[in-house]
Amino acid sequence: MIVTISGPPGSGKSTAAELLAEKTEFNLISAGKRFRKMADDRNLTLAQFGQLAKEDFSIDRELDEYIVRTVKDQLEDGKSAVVDGRLTGIMLKREGIESLRVWIDCPFDVRAERVADRDNKDFSQASRDIMEREALEAGRYQSIYQINLRDPHVYDLIIDSSTESPEDIVDIILDKMEDMGYR
Repeated sequence: MIVTISGPPGSGKSTAAELLAEKTEFNLISAGKRFRKMADDRNLTLAQFGQLAKEDFSIDRELDEYIVRTVKDQLEDGKSAVVDGRLTGIMLKREGIESLRVWIDCPFDVRAERVADRDNKDFSQASRDIMEREALEAGRYQSIYQINLRDPHVYDLIIDSSTESPEDIVDIILDKMEDMGYR
C-alpha cells in the first residue's frame, strides 16, 4: 500500500507522514528530504536551489523520477510506504500507481506561524518566504508538468490541519485506509 501526503509549506504534511509511517511501520519516502539533500550536495541553500530549479527543470525531473522509481521498487519488494511531497499524489496518479492520496492544508497565517517557529524566523519573514516559494514552485510545476497543485480532484482525502492535531490527522488517514480496504 502506498499513501501519499501532499500539501503546501507549513501544512503539517511531513509531521503527519512521519507519524503515519511510524504507526503503520511503512517505509517513509520524503521528496522534501531528497530535495534538501540535492541542495546540500551542491552546497546551496534551499532558496538558492529553488532558484536554480526554476532555470534547470532537470532538477525537478530528477527528484520526481527518484520518487516514482523508489515507490515502484517498494511495491516490487512487496513493501508499503508513506510518500511525503508536494507532487507525490499527482505524480503517482500520472504513473498509474494506486495510492491513497491525501492533501493536508490550513490557512496561510497558521502555516506562516509554523514555518516561523520551525525555522526560527519572524512571522513576516516566514510569510514572505512561503509566498515566494509557492509562487516559484507553482510556476515550475506548471511549466514542467502543467500541474495545478491546488486541484482537489486528485486527492482522496483533504484534511485541514488547523483543526486537527497531527495524531488526529493520522487517525483520519488510518480510518480512510480501513474504509478503502487497505488495512
